[in-house]
Amino acid sequence: SSGINAEWPLRPGNNPADQTECTVLQNKIRELITQQDMTVIGWYHSHPTSSPRPSQHDIVCQSVHQQHMRSLDGRIDPCLGVIVSPFRGSTPTSEMQLFCVMHTNDGRPVPMHLEYTCVWDSTISPALATEMRAMSLLYSQQKSGVKFDQHWRNNMNIFRKMTESLKQKTPKDISEDQFVDVMRQIVAKEE
Repeated sequence: SSGINAEWPLRPGNNPADQTECTVLQNKIRELITQQDMTVIGWYHSHPTSSPRPSQHDIVCQSVHQQHMRSLDGRIDPCLGVIVSPFRGSTPTSEMQLFCVMHTNDGRPVPMHLEYTCVWDSTISPALATEMRAMSLLYSQQKSGVKFDQHWRNNMNIFRKMTESLKQKTPKDISEDQFVDVMRQIVAKEE
């Protein structure tokens, strides 16, 4: 089947701006993907409180990623840039944008918005739950980490906002109460 079958979050250690560490991690992730006979189709990141529209930095990064995806015969494999905006606006849902970069005749990179359709999995796999837990721990332990019990807005804390946003995109085989319980276990927090 085609589609996104797995994700490998880039988890730099103490200094996310350390480009050497990020490059080493990217290479390890590429090895894992190759070992599993999969293909990299893109990268993702967040604009936590702003629009998912690509910034100038995002456009440059996307252009670099697309260059890395160029195969030896000159063919360019697909490379999607995905930006998620989880805390923009007053609604509990997240926004997401997919994009790629085209180059003008004079070589300037121009972002191109891509339309997409999502087909959600029917269940939350144990591997996905484990990955979500690992990401939750990573981000909650960093100095600027997520405080899930922190007030967001409209009598809603960040945990509830995240749950409201994700429940619309999760398997339909579990009830809303079961989903909230799963999310509590993943982030190990109480509302």
